[in-house]
Amino acid sequence: MWILGKHDEGIRKRRKSILELVGNTPLIELSKALPDDIKDKNIKIYAKLEGYNPGGSVKDRPATRMIVDAIREGKLTKDKIILDATSGNTGIALSMVGTALGYKVELAMPVFPEVASNIILSFVNFPSLIASTIILV
Repeated sequence: MWILGKHDEGIRKRRKSILELVGNTPLIELSKALPDDIKDKNIKIYAKLEGYNPGGSVKDRPATRMIVDAIREGKLTKDKIILDATSGNTGIALSMVGTALGYKVELAMPVFPEVASNIILSFVNFPSLIASTIILV
């Protein structure tokens, strides 16, 4: 497929794990973001599109790092549970990463309708998250 005259092969590349999609998000130049009164036209502003992470959030990066580091250091073993009190993206990311690596994940979240619907919709969109337990508090 061609997008704006460029091939999207890097985007369509097959991967073995959803975790291979964490990070390496696009960096986009915001050429029209500079005010007109800026004299130095060599100044460039860029934005990272963290929404391109598989969980749709910048929180995918720290969740992956925390879990991978804990495994590497021997602090997280298969007999342990990843537990988080969450109201959103960090819990979604921990659940996605933990489940992808074969760990049990339990999330405690407040019973606020807008928060609950955000997390529940994320679980529907990412079937790999269904292995996680949601505890409403």
